[in-house]
Amino acid sequence: MERLMLLDGFGLVYRGYFALPPLTTSRGELVNGVFGFCSIVLRGFQDIRPDYVAVAFDLSGPTFRHEQYAEYKATRTRMPDDLADQFPKVREVVKALRIPVYELQGYEADDVIGALTVQAEEKGVETTIVTVDLDMLQLVTDRTSLMTTRSGVQNTVIYDPAKIDERYGLVAGQMIDYKALKGDPTDNIPGVPGVGEKTAAALIRQWGTLDELYAHVDEVKPEKLRERLREHRDKVFTGRELSTIVRDLPVTLDLEAARLGDYDRETVVRLFREYEFRTLIERLPPLSGERAEDAVEALRAETADGTFPAAQVAGRPEGWGPAPAGRATPARSGGQGRSELQLTLDFGAAVGGDGRTGAGRAELPTGDPRATLAAAIADPSRIVPIGGDAIDAERAWLTSQPSVGVALLLDDPRPRRGTPLGMALAGGDGRIVAVEGAEDVARLRALLEDLDTPIVGHEVKPLLVV
Repeated sequence: MERLMLLDGFGLVYRGYFALPPLTTSRGELVNGVFGFCSIVLRGFQDIRPDYVAVAFDLSGPTFRHEQYAEYKATRTRMPDDLADQFPKVREVVKALRIPVYELQGYEADDVIGALTVQAEEKGVETTIVTVDLDMLQLVTDRTSLMTTRSGVQNTVIYDPAKIDERYGLVAGQMIDYKALKGDPTDNIPGVPGVGEKTAAALIRQWGTLDELYAHVDEVKPEKLRERLREHRDKVFTGRELSTIVRDLPVTLDLEAARLGDYDRETVVRLFREYEFRTLIERLPPLSGERAEDAVEALRAETADGTFPAAQVAGRPEGWGPAPAGRATPARSGGQGRSELQLTLDFGAAVGGDGRTGAGRAELPTGDPRATLAAAIADPSRIVPIGGDAIDAERAWLTSQPSVGVALLLDDPRPRRGTPLGMALAGGDGRIVAVEGAEDVARLRALLEDLDTPIVGHEVKPLLVV
């Protein structure tokens, strides 16, 4: 069955802005929201493998919900200017990817997405909604799922009916009543004071719906909960109206316009170069009719220039940062007599200067992972870079190692500060691999946490506890 990927545009940009460090280009432009959006979209291309893609954006101005409830979203602060400035960049990327945009004055992106899911099901197309807004769980069916991020922009989870039942013990249609009971401070939906997620879920599981709950409110225990339910009844039902996604809207899903593959690669690459998203270029999908291996070669060629800049975290102290290709600082004092490892190199440029990625083995001495790391940092040409799907392929290797050495490339070298921008791993078997870019670091970090492999190395504590 064909698949449609529906993007919650504002939500994905918002998540990138607040979840990622203040990523800036060499010109000083903040691009973390753009990077987050593009990263999640490309992850969706990889995981969902859609035939069609569309995006919904919120328009400025009040919606019908504000007319129903004047305090709707009244507690939200004004959008930061440096976030608002990133939306034109996002729209440029969307246009170059030739992803159709759906938006409707007076309604939210949630409503537009809801309407599109109905039409997709009618056309016999499976849909995956990509969003950070779990309010849209109410849209999940056997043919509509929801992909969201668990932390940052890299770790994702897909909700289908079984996953909703596993987490909440509810069905998708009950999520509206669940939210109405517990409230939502983000949307300024009050709910019932003292009723949190567990109590709300338990009440809906027991009675099925709000209507049945209030029909049997005299049977609710304890008494304090019963009285609060009675006192806030009107607010609860108002909350249900506000939480319900409207699906009957004057928007029309055009699948042919949404077909993935016919995008303007030249413009997308130009934009990614302009925003200095080196790590994202090789993750672009093949064009229509293009073999996957040909796409990989074409995209690798775009990043073969060793002088390609990479967006960095603002505020890096002068004199610190990635060393030129083939150079590295093997060690720095960590204080209190400790010798700690600090990577300061561009992993991609360090190996042949071509920025290529791929799994492989290097000729390294076996033994203690810390010594292996030190040797590799002294001679960075021994480091084998990986990226993309190759990261997940390291699971078996990591599992086989009694312990793994870790060294990080940080934007701030001071102890226990800074954001990891690169990571190198060394095993006792002499193999050492590395990733660059915040996104791939996050993927490798998640893999390490999942495996619970013993770790030795520099600046490990800020990354994970072992």
